Amino acid sequence: MLAEVRALSGKVDALDGKVEAQKQEQQRLRRLAELDNLLIKPSFAPSSSGSMRSPHPEDRIPLKVETIDYYGLWASKVGDDSRNWTVYPMLADTDVGADGRPAPVPLRDAILAHVWPSNQSQGGLPVAKLLGLPENFNVRPRNFLILSKPVEKAFDADALLLLPRSGDGAGVPPAVVARVFRSRASRVPSVQPAVLESWSGRLLYLPNGNVPFLRLLGWKAVSALRASFEEEAAAAELPSEVDLNATVSHDGTSRAALPRAVNSLLEAGARFSILN
Repeated sequence: MLAEVRALSGKVDALDGKVEAQKQEQQRLRRLAELDNLLIKPSFAPSSSGSMRSPHPEDRIPLKVETIDYYGLWASKVGDDSRNWTVYPMLADTDVGADGRPAPVPLRDAILAHVWPSNQSQGGLPVAKLLGLPENFNVRPRNFLILSKPVEKAFDADALLLLPRSGDGAGVPPAVVARVFRSRASRVPSVQPAVLESWSGRLLYLPNGNVPFLRLLGWKAVSALRASFEEEAAAAELPSEVDLNATVSHDGTSRAALPRAVNSLLEAGARFSILN
């Protein structure tokens, strides 16, 4: 009789263990889904009047001007007629000049591109908490880039990653380097592969030292590299080219925010694509 009781007790314990394991697995999957919902989704749709992620038309020009002011990207701003103003895009889509500057373009051709897209506005507050960003980060100039149309399309589609790099600690500010994600290049058929490759390795032009939200740019790269479930070559680690510690903030909490967010993804079972 005692042996039967012990056997029954063992079965109950085993069943309890299975129930607990199932509960933990459900919690893991729920956490992974929550984090996946905060990843920045790629965009493939063409646009003719600015990025599909741009603000409403009545807000677009003032915000574009504010963003250009913030980064110091004016090439020429003489007179009151904005049709005569020219701007340096942050990333040259043609060869740079001897001074390292991209070729200036008319204001209308300087595209105001989001890092965190307006079509994910409902996730703005959760991602702000996740990455240690201010609550209104999505309407600040640091959430925007000034790009040419071809570069904007490649960036939106994740064919071109903009990877933050830490400074050297001796007064040199962080930088942002372009990196082609070749396995995503087919998402931008309007950009020839050779042209896309020519952008790889170029630094964002940031003449006055002001930088975008680097944690957010890093999160955009993490989002692009998040592997699909059917991707067999995926790895349980992020490519080393993604610098998780690049930030201009000296707040230890915010400095740790992106590594902490990525660790949460890894703990929940996320895998990442090989950056080829």
